[in-house]
Amino acid sequence: MPEMTIPDDVEDDFHEDGDKFSDPDLQRQTVVDKLLQETLEPGISWKGTIDQIGSLLQQRHGSGIELQWHEKKGRVLISTKTCSPGEIIFQDRPLALTPTPTSSSNLLWDHLCQVCEERELPLAPLWYWAALNAACTDVQPDQCSPSRPMKQQAMSTNASQTASDDEEAPAEDEIEPLMFLQAPSKIAKQRLSLLYHEKVSEPSFDIMIIMAELNLVGLLDPLEVETMLLIFTQNCLHLPSSEGNSALGVWFTASFLSHSCIPNCAWCHDESGKAMITARRPVFSGDELTISYISEDDLVCGIHHRRELLAKSKRFICECVRCASNDAINPFRCFLCKEILLFDGADSRSHGHSCLQRMVRKLAVRSFIWTHIAICAITSSNY
Repeated sequence: MPEMTIPDDVEDDFHEDGDKFSDPDLQRQTVVDKLLQETLEPGISWKGTIDQIGSLLQQRHGSGIELQWHEKKGRVLISTKTCSPGEIIFQDRPLALTPTPTSSSNLLWDHLCQVCEERELPLAPLWYWAALNAACTDVQPDQCSPSRPMKQQAMSTNASQTASDDEEAPAEDEIEPLMFLQAPSKIAKQRLSLLYHEKVSEPSFDIMIIMAELNLVGLLDPLEVETMLLIFTQNCLHLPSSEGNSALGVWFTASFLSHSCIPNCAWCHDESGKAMITARRPVFSGDELTISYISEDDLVCGIHHRRELLAKSKRFICECVRCASNDAINPFRCFLCKEILLFDGADSRSHGHSCLQRMVRKLAVRSFIWTHIAICAITSSNY
């Protein structure tokens, strides 16, 4: 698997039914080009992109979803149809998919990990690695041939141990750190820039440290790296791996899904990175589509833990219904399969009910939960 996979036909040939067509491609690219000519800034100015991007999403996914403006959240996705639990609402191919490098010869990645550890940088190395790849531009093959050596001192601390005493150390003008990066396609980079991100006028100190330590000064624009880092941190989804090699991905349509601690949607992906957004519970026409930006394990934690995670990773304070009610709505989770079955609590809808109605409601909820647990225990080979 390459260290960064960005399909050449990113998004332009993809529709829900998988068909390829040419004329809509030209229309979509025209929309993107028009949007890029405008100055996009965080906040209310993003509102001007609703109609054009909404038209783009309708061409790609049909009339099942609609992009609308929310005064507090900005651009959000609204369902225009009723969906049953488990039903696929839409599918989306990645703009950028950055797995953890597995090659032992990737000296740039190794050195980045070392810098992050020694300098105690706030983010994991994979975040910076994704930003460096996304900020990279196409280079000529003769400029970054894999056969050209890396800087001995900056890129490999043990190079002197593996080289013979008679060998001459590589000259600094032979350094090619870009040979370890993969540039995104032009279309992918354009669409990444249309996603929400905070406006920055100068790179952060952390980015300047990485640029200097990895010998990337003059090869990459530090402001572009900082911008791509913000785009990834505020729009990406984390892809865990059973082998321990996790990945970060950005999907154009899915990036407009808001977070909720009681989400009505879930997402999964296949081996190619295509994301599938499914209904977690009944979704009705006019409902906002939401997912959880945090893991299932974190989702069952208290409000302070969840808000701290979201503030650090996504830079916002969650004000969803569950958080606004100070956790009056709680998740019920199967202790066998670890799946969150439902959310229930003493909300305002039950205040007008009689004692008998409340007891029947509680009994129905617990009957559903224990029925699931019983079925889970019977069907599971571990119990």
